[in-house]
Amino acid sequence: MKLETVIIEGFRGYAERRHIPISQLTAFIGQNDVGKSTILEALEAFFNDVVDAQDLNTHIEGKTFTIGCIFSSLPSQINLDATSVTTLANEYLLNNDGKLEIYKTWKCTASKAELERIFVCANSPTVERARDLLFKKRDELRAIADELGVAANRNRNPDMRTAIYNHFDALGELGLQKCEVELDRPKEKRDDLDEVRKIWKKLNDRHLPVYALFKSEQVGGDKEAAVRTPLSATLKSAIKTLEDELAPIANQIEAAVKDTTERTLARLRRDYPEVARNLVPEYKAPNWSGAFSLDVLRGDDDVPLNKRGAGVRRLVVLAFFQAEAEKKKSERAEGVDVPPVIYGIEEPETSQHPDFQKNIIRAFEALADAGDQVLLTTHVPGIAALIPIDAVRLVTRTEQGGVQIETGNDQVYDHVAETLGLLPDRRAKVAFFVEGPNDVEFFLHAARLHRTADPSIPDLDRDHRIAFVPTGGGNLQHWVNKQYLSNARFVEVHVYDTDDAAAPKYRTAVDAVNARGNQDVAFLTSKRELENYIHADAIFAALACTVAVTDWADVPALVAEQIHVASGSSIAWANVDEETKRKKISKAKRRLNTDAASQMSLAQLQQMDAGGDIYSWLCSIRDRCQ
Repeated sequence: MKLETVIIEGFRGYAERRHIPISQLTAFIGQNDVGKSTILEALEAFFNDVVDAQDLNTHIEGKTFTIGCIFSSLPSQINLDATSVTTLANEYLLNNDGKLEIYKTWKCTASKAELERIFVCANSPTVERARDLLFKKRDELRAIADELGVAANRNRNPDMRTAIYNHFDALGELGLQKCEVELDRPKEKRDDLDEVRKIWKKLNDRHLPVYALFKSEQVGGDKEAAVRTPLSATLKSAIKTLEDELAPIANQIEAAVKDTTERTLARLRRDYPEVARNLVPEYKAPNWSGAFSLDVLRGDDDVPLNKRGAGVRRLVVLAFFQAEAEKKKSERAEGVDVPPVIYGIEEPETSQHPDFQKNIIRAFEALADAGDQVLLTTHVPGIAALIPIDAVRLVTRTEQGGVQIETGNDQVYDHVAETLGLLPDRRAKVAFFVEGPNDVEFFLHAARLHRTADPSIPDLDRDHRIAFVPTGGGNLQHWVNKQYLSNARFVEVHVYDTDDAAAPKYRTAVDAVNARGNQDVAFLTSKRELENYIHADAIFAALACTVAVTDWADVPALVAEQIHVASGSSIAWANVDEETKRKKISKAKRRLNTDAASQMSLAQLQQMDAGGDIYSWLCSIRDRCQ
């Protein structure tokens, strides 16, 4: 499942209901104490029930707060009964957009917050005989099915529910409306604790993502919480993967405990009936996560990690994120069903040298690209500048003291730059125009390779004389540079893909730059696009794809098709809808320019660039930096 939206109401500084959009990588940016961390902690409440009475907003009349989550990329089937599978759509548990919208509400007293309700907002039946079918026992479903005379397997609850729904749907009497459907009923409303299906537990244990909150503050003690948090997330994810194998063990434990409990109660009823009347057996499933211990890491000198500097501890966690990204990319490429993880990371720049900050963001981008979701907070311009533009969420306070969250347009990015004091690097002399952030990655790798043979080639990673300007996207720093360049004069170097040999898309723009009569210069690739300069062996080493990289092959599309086929999808590539295909090709393009390009040697790059295009472009940048 993928988290698409977080809904917060009555929780800390969020008095009024707020819908907060979430992407694969999401960065909440803003000054201190505006409500950034509250979003991450609201998710900690939703997924891990970490709450207390002080979480209640002090300006609301009621004594409850609510956290909701909307999910997409839903499982193709779920198991809500002992042996039968069904779908969320067939059970009418989805909203009007076909997504799963779950809410949890807590009621607060002076001393504690207690979970009051778990429900979904769904487009559900309202006709009396088709309501609350999920909570009906098999005998009750059989009675309704017999009464209506519907054909269904009387030993399979999902079959009977579907038949009942279809019966009323055919009559036009299903009465679908937006409803709040309980996922787990409070104990006092359950007539049989053993029989009532706990829908929330089924969804939570088997299908919802694992959420791990990595907080910025240092935690003392013999076990470093900052390191244990992501490791614990791995443990929870592993347990979800083994849920089917662990279920029979849990059933055997439950049977043994119930047998002992029932025999004890039987003896009490016989010898001490007045005591037995007040005893009700309730079984709690095993906590598999609590059965394992995560020992503290130690160095070669036997010094525990939590006794090291804060920067070192955070670099260990960074290495964890990088290793997880590599592992999950490999597993998913092999078709392994890996449970998703959502990482909430507070101020990742804390205690880090600026040289490591770019690596931190790249690690998070890689983790998001591998299929997990990463949510982070920052108020530091250096980190904010590296965030992809579509990941930015600006959090500010309104004049009335409420929380405002903005995303998605130039005005917002201007506001971000103003709020954090983000400025362009005025040491820049050359503006290097490329098509997008993938091209930036390609040139960073290409420059590193050519510098091994010619140190005069500029270090595009660190040379402050050069400012990348992606014309179609990028991160916030790129946007700031682009805005700044509209009011300043730099020497410009442009490199654009030819795309179509017969009618290059950027021919007119390139000719216009070259006709200026100054030092500005523009180039078109001599091949289809930059991906056609990546060696096939590097593509295989990084992505396990074998493609013929010719000058005019559509390399990203070829790689995306191979990855799709290797995933074991039942849908043929030709039948994949255009939007999904576009996303897969875009993802392949990103991986080609990051993973595959980084696998190339200088000899391989020179083999693919026999005409010396790339070297000549880099020399043009170098010569204009003088």
